[in-house]
Parts: sequence; structure tokens; C-alpha cells
Amino acid sequence: MKKILIIHETLRTGGAERVLVDILKHFDYTKYRVDLMLQFCDGPFMADLAPEVSVIPIYKTPKYTIAQRIAKKLFRRAYQGWEYRRLHKLLSGKRYDAIISFMEGPAALYHSFIRELAPRNITWVHTDINTNGWHLKYFAESAASDFYRSVDMTVTVSHGVLNAFRTLYPDAAPATVLYNIADPAEICRKAAEKSIQKSRFTITNVARLMPVKQQKRIVQIARIFKNRGIDAEFWIIGKGPEKPALEALIEQSGVGDMVKLLGYQSNPNAYVAASDIALLTSDAEGYPMAIVEALSMGKPIVATDVVGPHEMLSDGSGILCDTNVESLAEALIGLMNDPLKMRELSQRALAKSESFNPERTMEAIYRLIEG
Repeated sequence: MKKILIIHETLRTGGAERVLVDILKHFDYTKYRVDLMLQFCDGPFMADLAPEVSVIPIYKTPKYTIAQRIAKKLFRRAYQGWEYRRLHKLLSGKRYDAIISFMEGPAALYHSFIRELAPRNITWVHTDINTNGWHLKYFAESAASDFYRSVDMTVTVSHGVLNAFRTLYPDAAPATVLYNIADPAEICRKAAEKSIQKSRFTITNVARLMPVKQQKRIVQIARIFKNRGIDAEFWIIGKGPEKPALEALIEQSGVGDMVKLLGYQSNPNAYVAASDIALLTSDAEGYPMAIVEALSMGKPIVATDVVGPHEMLSDGSGILCDTNVESLAEALIGLMNDPLKMRELSQRALAKSESFNPERTMEAIYRLIEG
């Protein structure tokens, strides 16, 4: 039986976290033993972990202490040296057949500390790191380049993400594309578990509340709707650091009766299923699970024309728009006024979802592990 170590940050919220949990649900535990190393061992997705997975927490607390935050900021290299020693202590005596860091950023940084513990090392990149290079908050540029040269394979979640990765790290080790795992039948089953009622035409956004997701555009779209007398409701599902700014903008724009911040929902698919259109307003995406899930439920989709959505929807499975608010608003209004187009997009979405196959994805992951 082969031993695999997977490294990630937390299982709180987010598309990558949902993907990781789904991969772990589908793993063949008759052939693989899996340890999951988490920076912080908390989050709602912990309850969904396959029971066969052994969790190794790096920190016992749900977040850094004040002293740790200060040390990380002021003495980054010294603090990373302490983390290096901590990881080696946690894994003392352990050896693996493969180590996988499932995201850029902290997971990849930790992986760089311990890659000698396995003969095969694989890392995932989930976003366009040219436009959203958040990983460099943790790596110095040279250290990130060294890491991506040292691993055996970098897995990117779309061809657009791969192209961006190659632009930034042209000398990196081999890289490939593997779309995120998706099970349309399970997505629809989950959506049906909860009945959500709506009172008017509803547009739903599912994403973490953070600057790159640009939910402020939804508030601005709602203002355009209100000025034109268009009746609709916008549901924003997710939590994150942008919540106070969004609350203030909603009040300032006078659209509190139209834009609802619904927070984290354990079953966001039920809300998407109840709504009329799925909306994505991000500045950068890799292969967004919000679009995968909306396609699986046959929802018309309007999304900004950035890397991941472009690859997923440019075949006509949804509507792609410039990142400006007016373009998004016009696309939404056009759909609302065109029931035939709504039905056509719904049919195209369902047809696209037929290409999703969790077994095929898992076979590709096994091939990556085996080398």
C-alpha cells in the first residue's frame, strides 16, 4: 500500500477545499494510505473528510497567535526556519511514496520544507498567478522559482492557468492540466436536500468575500437595476474579509432591499438551484467550482471573461463579459428579457456537465502519483 501526504491550509471554505474533500472521498483506500497535513485543523469541510484520512495539524489553534503573527511579519526568514523544524518534528520517522501540496501559497511553502521525505513530489496551482500572485506573500520570488523547478509535476486546473504559470516560471519542472473533480449527480442530489424559496427573479453569486472575487460589482449592478426600475434580488453566498466593505457599499448605494449577504452556507447548491442565474464577477479564477456546480444544475451563467471562466464557457455554455459593471449588467438584463435564451443556456449547461467524470479524474490522479 502506497503512502501519500497531502498538504493544504484549512478546510474552512472555498472551491479548492471542496475539490480536495471530493478527491479524498473518491480515493481508493485499498491501494493508498493518505495523511492530510493542515496548517489549521478546522473548518466546516472537516466533517466531510473520508474517515480513512489521517489528519496531521501543524498548529493546534484555529489561527496564528498574536506573537506568531508579529514574528511572521517582522522575522519572516527566522519564523520559516522555525516552521521547517516543526514540520520535520511532526513527520519524524515518516516516509511517503508521494507528497502533494494542493495549492500555491502556504501549502507549497510547507511542501518545499519536506520534499526529501518522498521520491515523488506534486503540487497544484489553482489560479492565474500572473494576475493573482498571492503566493508571493509567502515565498520570495527566487524561492518559489526554486520550488517549482524541484518538484516532479505541477498540476494546473485549466489551460489558462498553465499558460500563466509557464509565463511566470518558464524553467519550472513539467506541468500538466487536470480539471477539478466534479460529480453532477451528487451536486444535484445535494441541491435537492434543502428547499429554498424566492419571491422574485434571483441572481446568485457563490464565492469567498475577498477583493479578487469583486462582489462590489454586484452591488453596483443592483444600483443600475434600481435606477432602471428592474426588479431583482441578488444573493451573495460566502464569507470573508470583504464583508464589512460590502455591507457599507450596500447601505451607501441604497440597495439593501435587493442585495442579500447570506454568509457561509453548508449547502450553497440549494440556493443556486432556487435562483434564475448564476453570476461570477471575479478578476481572476482558475477552474471555479461555482461554475461547475451551476452547469451541473443547468443554470444560465454570466461570468467575467477571465482565465477559468473563459475556458469553461467560451463554447457557448454561458455568457462571458468584460470586467466592467455595465457589461455585466447589460448581459443580465438581456437574459432576464429573453426566456428563450435562458432555456437555451440551461440546456447547454446540462450538456456541458455530461463531460464531468469523477472516475476519470481519479484515474488521472493515480497516474500522477505513480509517475
